[in-house]
Amino acid sequence: MRFWITTTKTCTASSSSPSARGTTPSSSWSNGFDYDLAENLKSYMVQLPKSAKYAQILKNSVAFKETANERIFLMKDLAAVEEAVGLGAKIYGGAISF
Repeated sequence: MRFWITTTKTCTASSSSPSARGTTPSSSWSNGFDYDLAENLKSYMVQLPKSAKYAQILKNSVAFKETANERIFLMKDLAAVEEAVGLGAKIYGGAISF
């Protein structure tokens, strides 16, 4: 399964360049963002204990789930993953669906 990950916002969106169907996001939903194709989301997932403060990490995530003991976040990009690790999160190595 492949996933589109937002990387950067461009100043202007151009829909004049043709894109191959299924390989790039269409200009109708890109809204001026650049996207990278991610084959595996494991490198975008981090975890925190339930007792930890998580507001800053939540701001840079696109989804999260809570388990009995931890919160698992799907981060918007690799820079957000690095920031979350700097704030005390750990890379999540398990399997989970969002």
